[in-house]
Amino acid sequence: MTADQIQEIVDIQGYLDCHYDSGNPAELLSRLTDLNVYLARTADILPFAEEEWNTKKGEVARAHKSETATMLRYIIDEKTALEARFYRHVERINAAIVHQIDAIRTQLSYVKMTMQLK
Repeated sequence: MTADQIQEIVDIQGYLDCHYDSGNPAELLSRLTDLNVYLARTADILPFAEEEWNTKKGEVARAHKSETATMLRYIIDEKTALEARFYRHVERINAAIVHQIDAIRTQLSYVKMTMQLK
């Protein structure tokens, strides 16, 4: 994971955490567009994060190959905690984006319906 990728994930997380006007169709459409871009970016970062995590696990396993299987698992978990956390964070952000996209579609449908009733 590069510093740029980490910052990008932090920025995306901040975007997901902010409030928006669910009654403003223009804002909903703009947010939907942004979320689609972020969905693509997190989907692009995710395999790199997984590869980095798996590479680190292999390095740790080779360095501690004389340990028992249980101990090796604990050592790998300890030595790869940062990579695992980054991978899981990107994975959860990707899922959160999908949920927000679905929610915004529902909000847009509601706004459209209320405009038609007026």
